[in-house]
Amino acid sequence: MNQELILKNINGFEFEELVADIFRKKGFKNVVVTPRTNDGGKDIIMDEVSPSGEIIKAVVECKHHKTGIGRPVVQKLHSAVSTLEYSGKKKGYIVSSSTFTDTAVDYVEKVNKQSNNLVLELIDGKKLKEIACDLGVNLKNGVIEAISNKSVSYSSESFIKTNTLESNFNNVNNINKDQVSVEGLKTTFHPIYYINYNIDSQCATSVGVIHEESGNEQLIIDGRTGNELKNELENFLLNGINNEKEITNGSCLQDKLDFQKNENELKNQAISEIINSRTKNVTYKGKNNVTYNKKCTPRPKDITIHDCRSLYYPEWTLNIKAKQKNYIVSFLESAGDFITLRNDTKVCQICNHKIEKNRWYCTYCGSIICKKHLKVTRLKKARICTNCSITKSFFGAKKYFESNEELETFNNYYASLPLYKKMWENTYLVFAIVFIIIIGLYFLFLN
Repeated sequence: MNQELILKNINGFEFEELVADIFRKKGFKNVVVTPRTNDGGKDIIMDEVSPSGEIIKAVVECKHHKTGIGRPVVQKLHSAVSTLEYSGKKKGYIVSSSTFTDTAVDYVEKVNKQSNNLVLELIDGKKLKEIACDLGVNLKNGVIEAISNKSVSYSSESFIKTNTLESNFNNVNNINKDQVSVEGLKTTFHPIYYINYNIDSQCATSVGVIHEESGNEQLIIDGRTGNELKNELENFLLNGINNEKEITNGSCLQDKLDFQKNENELKNQAISEIINSRTKNVTYKGKNNVTYNKKCTPRPKDITIHDCRSLYYPEWTLNIKAKQKNYIVSFLESAGDFITLRNDTKVCQICNHKIEKNRWYCTYCGSIICKKHLKVTRLKKARICTNCSITKSFFGAKKYFESNEELETFNNYYASLPLYKKMWENTYLVFAIVFIIIIGLYFLFLN
């Protein structure tokens, strides 16, 4: 697992050391952090090697701020790079744990168009995170993304394993549960933003109030996209939203997906979702008895936030081994309730049709199959799937065998039988012949 570092836990000087280390890992040479006072806008000085081998002298200004970095900071860096005593190409970097304003971005674009010998580059928190992730360091930064280590409550690994095996294999025919085991377990934590709010909105015209929106509601949006969750998933999570648990490292593989937005962005997105969902087109009659249409849109001040939280919900994925077969079972959990996403144990391994009831287990290969593909061997009377069995017709009827040896044994036995006993290998044919004889005798005697 990658090293995880939360930027809010380090100070500005430590941030400079972190940035210097990242540039070293990226292949920059002679990376030096300048003294911490009177650095003249040069926190780091280093050499960048171009693809052609040319040495570019680079200056780095580090800004570990919560707010966006504006144009004055960029102008200061521009001046520092311009006055750097170096005859070759020069480059200036501003590395920020937050963002850059539009004026800062515009200034950099203007400078870069003017000269090829002096280039400026902005690295904001999101880009820094991407660079660090490529180097094996997972940066967490509350300025650019929400940070949380809490999830809706979830079960222990041992319970998940035991319960999954019990619930999926207890009604499979012909199986000994000792024949199956969990070979792999993974937990993926998905980020969400929860908000509990009260809305009290009135839409009025000259005739008075024509529409009202009021009440206490809850909303969950996706921490990566900012979109409201689908109703089924949202309702599922709301049932356990107030039952939280600290995320701890277990023995299974864990993957905690990062938030793609910070808490302010998530909150604003949630309010936008509330406003959009509560906006109604209303038809009413004016005092002149004329019909009008009006879009009634709540205002942000009509919404009162009571509770808002960044947290996660878990997705479990199990790989269950049975003989040569692997079964994937995955589901979401919210405080002991589950939504199944995938369950290979409920699918026939031969025809791929869903099977809820009357599932059979092939002890030869480990396949769970529907009854259509279950056969019984001719000699041992063992249940076997059509993929594992060896098939041969005897007196027009298919017979199934577990091996060539069993088939050879039966061949020798069959060869020694008299004709009337060979016929009984095809009981349907025998009964059909008897039925035809009886019908023939009936009509013979009737005439």
